[in-house]
Order: sequence, then C-alpha cells, then structure tokens
Amino acid sequence: MVNRHVVYGHMLVLLATLCGVVGMGITYTGVTDGSLGDLTLGLPLLLLGLWWSGIQLGRSQAAGRARRAARLRARTLDRLSK
Repeated sequence: MVNRHVVYGHMLVLLATLCGVVGMGITYTGVTDGSLGDLTLGLPLLLLGLWWSGIQLGRSQAAGRARRAARLRARTLDRLSK
C-alpha cells in the first residue's frame, strides 16, 4: 500500500524533472537565439530540476542499500539459527 507521503514525493520528482526539461528547452532557445532573457529564465529552472532530482536519486539509492542490507542480515540470522 502506498501512502500519501510516497505519492507526494513522486509528484515532486515529476515536477522537478519537468522543471529541468522546460529549463533545458528555454536555455537551448536562449543560446541559439542569443537571448539573455531566455538564459536567465532557463538556467535557474534547469539547475533547480537537476538539483532536486539528484537529491531524490541519492535518497532512493540509500533506501535501496538499506533494504538490501536488511535482507542480507535477515538471511544470515536465519542461517545461523538453523
């Protein structure tokens, strides 16, 4: 069962990814057209999206490592108890 905190976290990652994609598009347009206004709008969006997605990726990897360690610990204890 998925609780609302998990759904909220996934929605934030989706929003950050969308923010990064839009920021990259605006930045690309700014570079190709030579528009300083597009660059000043696109770069912060791009960096915000990359920053937030990176944080969430790190958390996800840490949680995965913790789950694997817990499974290994449980298997080891089961083998020792036999």
